[in-house]
Amino acid sequence: METIRTLKTRHRLIMYALATGVSTDEVCASYDITPQHLSQLRRSPLWQREEKALLSEIKDQHKRRLLRLADTAIDTIEESMKHGYVARISEAGYEKPVLNPPSTRSGVAQDVLDRLGLGVRGGSEGDRSIVINLYQPGWANEDGEGRVIEVESEVNPKE
Repeated sequence: METIRTLKTRHRLIMYALATGVSTDEVCASYDITPQHLSQLRRSPLWQREEKALLSEIKDQHKRRLLRLADTAIDTIEESMKHGYVARISEAGYEKPVLNPPSTRSGVAQDVLDRLGLGVRGGSEGDRSIVINLYQPGWANEDGEGRVIEVESEVNPKE
């Protein structure tokens, strides 16, 4: 097996395409390489180090995007816990009341308390984290199998 000594721009483009969800077949067709050659590239220690760094960078970008959505998500949770809200339909120029059934409100409230470790299903007093499940596709794993990974974020309750 030939070992890669340096990654060319073409290699990095292939790696980025794979890391962002382009299928192996599509990459091979786009870059005019065989699946066997791509497999050989991906087994290279240099490729694996660079791919690991790229995937870590992409994961960090996703975490930052999720953090930016936190305020909107909290506002949405608050709306879900209210009896109802008014939906403004600007195109038609009218407002429509929307009611949240009690089961929705109590389910949202229980989920919030659980994630903070305060609910019936919650963890211990010191357990203050939020876990987000993300799908990691097969191309992002050495074994080629897709899986769900947990991204955990600590919650700092107000003292």
